[in-house]
Amino acid sequence: MSGKLLWRGSARSQVLAGVLLAIFALIFGLIVMANALTVEPGKKLQGLGWLGPVLVLVLGVVAAIWSSRLAVEIDATELRVRFGPGWPVRRIPWSRVISVEYLTVHPLQWGGWGYRILPLRRAQAVVLRAGEGLRLELSNGSSFVLTVDQADQALDAIRALRSGM
Repeated sequence: MSGKLLWRGSARSQVLAGVLLAIFALIFGLIVMANALTVEPGKKLQGLGWLGPVLVLVLGVVAAIWSSRLAVEIDATELRVRFGPGWPVRRIPWSRVISVEYLTVHPLQWGGWGYRILPLRRAQAVVLRAGEGLRLELSNGSSFVLTVDQADQALDAIRALRSGM
């Protein structure tokens, strides 16, 4: 942590987590079904052969946890976005921020759900759901957008911080 924490918020997407879990469960189910329908008994998965399909399912759970929630922290030096259980962390120092605004995020305007890199728009976005969020215009001409609950409170904290700089 870089300094005294001024604001903390979060965003979650149960829908995104559910979709990811459903996809990986479907893949696991297809593997099980394909194994059950295999005609030749010698070619069926046995013992450690199940390790791969089980790892696919575990990977799905981990992916759902990592990509369906984030925490946002604001202190005097930077804005931090922590994914899943806290890693990775995206740090944006205030020295790189030109402006910040509240906006209503529509996922399809930002390339869908998840961490999006949009080179043609010179933007990156972290979109977990439709709804309130923030857009940071950065000194390199790019922007960073994120969905976060109580984005208006985050904006108030940022404005108070920047007026005191």
